[in-house]
Amino acid sequence: MTDLQESVLTSLTLDLGPLDSYDWLSALKWRDADPENRNIFQNIRSILGKKYKLDFEFSERDITFFEIGETNVLRISFNNGQVYLELKKKVIDYSTKVRLFLTYTTKTKGQSYVDRYRPKKAKASDF
Repeated sequence: MTDLQESVLTSLTLDLGPLDSYDWLSALKWRDADPENRNIFQNIRSILGKKYKLDFEFSERDITFFEIGETNVLRISFNNGQVYLELKKKVIDYSTKVRLFLTYTTKTKGQSYVDRYRPKKAKASDF
């Protein structure tokens, strides 16, 4: 492997900061980007939805598990995992904050992400 190959960026994650509110009923229902809206999640979700093809996103059931602490990450994937949003719970000074992360990655890493996190659909033969 050459020095050039070792220094190629394969993934870029941006910490977009904490969500302004913890009101999940309104904060996680996305709508078109609105510069007057202070909810970064709604704006970023809308912009990405217009620019990229959606692979999968979290469900209302996932939000319930997130709220009660069964999971600490909510995921939305676009363009075969090459672009994804993650809402992650972080414990800071004994309180839980929810932060938004945006990641851009290569086709190979993106496909691995989709294969790992895409929700599985139940079939009749599973039971």
